[in-house]
Amino acid sequence: YFGECSTENSQGSGQREESKAESLCATSLTNINLSLCTEITDNSLKIISKRCLNLQEVNFAGCDKITDCGASALAVLSKLRLLDLSWCSQLSHYGVQKIIRSCKDLSKIRLFSCTRLTDKTVLEIGRNCRNLVSLKMSGCHQLTDQACISLSGSASKLKILYISYCAKIS
Repeated sequence: YFGECSTENSQGSGQREESKAESLCATSLTNINLSLCTEITDNSLKIISKRCLNLQEVNFAGCDKITDCGASALAVLSKLRLLDLSWCSQLSHYGVQKIIRSCKDLSKIRLFSCTRLTDKTVLEIGRNCRNLVSLKMSGCHQLTDQACISLSGSASKLKILYISYCAKIS
């Protein structure tokens, strides 16, 4: 599935994009918020993930060019505590799964309006994120009651759960 990942954006400006992303990163950087930066791409995330290994909080909300390929690059960030990929409309279970299987210390996850996510995503979050205290997935229209059931048996530290605007939850 991830074999389709490209190292260059569609305009062929991978080198220029790499320079921009490199300038953002420093080895001591722990938090990055690039929400609503609409030019952030999969390649941007790959570069940031490679160069900023101390990141604990990432916010790419509204960066709608991000796909599963770019999101999966975040899996190398072993210190990650907060993940925000809200309103990343191309994101599916596969990209999130790769992150949560590797980043075991995630305590806050925000995936508002990621409409391609399903109960399977929530099940994986519950299984893998044992320190999870906050999960916000409002507007994820494919979630059903099964998502809530799976969390009730696995997310013992969960304090905050936002699942409003999920029409299939009764």
